[in-house]
Amino acid sequence: MDQYAKKRKMIYLLLLGGLVFVVVIFYIALRTTKTTVTEQEPYSRYINKELVLQRPALLVKNVKAFSYLEPYLMVEVDAQLYSEITEKHLLSAGTTFDLKKAVLIKNAVSGFTTSIVVGKIYVNEFQKEISFEYLWGKEHVVLEPGAKSSWTFPLALWQKEENKEVFSY
Repeated sequence: MDQYAKKRKMIYLLLLGGLVFVVVIFYIALRTTKTTVTEQEPYSRYINKELVLQRPALLVKNVKAFSYLEPYLMVEVDAQLYSEITEKHLLSAGTTFDLKKAVLIKNAVSGFTTSIVVGKIYVNEFQKEISFEYLWGKEHVVLEPGAKSSWTFPLALWQKEENKEVFSY
């Protein structure tokens, strides 16, 4: 192999190594991350306990692109829904269900985090338990380096009174 061929081979290898490095950096920086927070407050107060709907709710089959962990989503009766959502099941106040886990999902592109609790509820129309997700929690972003975001939790479908506490994760 002549000297120029060795140099070209070395340049190709350096370019390939650089490309791999850039791809890895983008993957690390722009990947969606999931953090289980089941054991954290306030989630731990409600996980693996029988809960009761305090007001009517809807169980809908969410649009696939907007489902995080489960295809079904529990929402308030008056929630605005995407027009593509056609499967809706009315759940009456007094219906029991339980929550199984809580997860924070940080979006790779926007950087915003969504708080989701996953549960199971028996649906008479299906004659079986259905797993669902419920979006619960509002992130208050702090733009200072190293500072943790704070979270508040609005009145959930199973609560009689709203949480006044602020949490940091």
